[in-house]
Amino acid sequence: MEALRALDDQAFFHLFTTVPPWFFKDAIGESFTYHHLVCDVGFVQSDPFSIDFSATQEALTDLLPFRSNSVDEICRKLAKCNLVICDISPLGIYAARKAGIASVLVENFTWDHLYAYYLSRQPCLARWIELLAECFALVDYHIQTEPLCQPKRDAALLVGPISRDSAIPAAQVKKKLGTDPGQKIVLISFGGFPWAMPVATAATAHLAHTVLVVPTAIESVRRQGNVVFLPRQSEVSHVAVVQAADALICKAGYSTLAEGYCAGVPVAAILRDDYPETSALAAFVEQKMGGRCLSPRSMTGRSWLAAIPRLFEQGRHPGRPSEAGAVARFLLHLL
Repeated sequence: MEALRALDDQAFFHLFTTVPPWFFKDAIGESFTYHHLVCDVGFVQSDPFSIDFSATQEALTDLLPFRSNSVDEICRKLAKCNLVICDISPLGIYAARKAGIASVLVENFTWDHLYAYYLSRQPCLARWIELLAECFALVDYHIQTEPLCQPKRDAALLVGPISRDSAIPAAQVKKKLGTDPGQKIVLISFGGFPWAMPVATAATAHLAHTVLVVPTAIESVRRQGNVVFLPRQSEVSHVAVVQAADALICKAGYSTLAEGYCAGVPVAAILRDDYPETSALAAFVEQKMGGRCLSPRSMTGRSWLAAIPRLFEQGRHPGRPSEAGAVARFLLHLL
C-alpha cells in the first residue's frame, strides 16, 4: 500500500482486518477506510512458538465455511473497489469472486500447505485444508514473495522480500530511544508477542555498552537500566528500530526477517522446532542474510547473549531495496 501510494497518490484503500488502524497511518496517512473483520485464522498460538490446535479448530469452525450473509455484507462494502488484494486471507478471495472483482493473492505460504504438515497428527485439519485450497484456487492473480515455502509455476509474479519503509533517520531513532553516543542497539522481537521483562533485565549486566530494545505489551516507553521496553503503538515504529539497530534477534517470521534483510542488519533468528515454514526461513537467514539460527530454548537462559558480540563483529550489510515497488507496479497495471 505504501509503495502503491508512492506511484499513485490517488490510491485509496478499504482495509478489512483486525490489525488496529494506527498501524497503517504512518505508511498511508488517512487514505483508507477501516473495517474491523476477522478474515483469517492461521494458527492460534499460546506463545511465540506454540500452536494451540484445539483453539485453532474452534476459530476455523467459527469462520469456515463462510456465511452467506457475512459475505454479502463484505461484497456491498467492496462495491466501489477496483481490486481486492489478499495477504493470505481466503475470505477476501471468496468475496471478490462473488462481487465480480479481480483478486490478488500475495503470499510466501498458504494455510492449506501449512496445515498439511500436521495432518497425520491433527486429522481434523483435513476439512479445512480442502476448503482453503478451494478458496485459494479462485484467485485471479497470484504473487509470491521470498522467502518462499512452496513455489507455484502459475504465479503471475515472484519477488524478493517486501518490507515497510521508515522515514525516521537512525540518529533520530536512537535519540528518541534515549541511547548514549557509542552505545549499540539490539532489537529483540518476537513478532508481536511480548517477551518476559525479567529475562531481558537480567541480561543487562553483561551488556554495559549495549541497549536492548524489547517490544512488549505496555502503554508507554519504559527504560530499566540499558533495556528499553517499547509499546506496540509508538512514535518509533518497529521497522524504524530495525533500520537503526546494530543487531537483530528475532522470532523467524516473514515481516521481521524482510525488514532485517532490507536494512542489512545482522540477524540471529529463533526458529521453531516443529513448523512447516522453518526450513525455508532457515535457508533464507543463513544463505541470503548471512545470519545465525537459534532454538527457542536458547532464549530461556542466557546462551543467546553469546550471539550478540558475534553479530556486532559481523556488522551491517549494504541495505537492499524492498520489492514492494515491483508488486505496486504490477497492481497499478491491473488498476
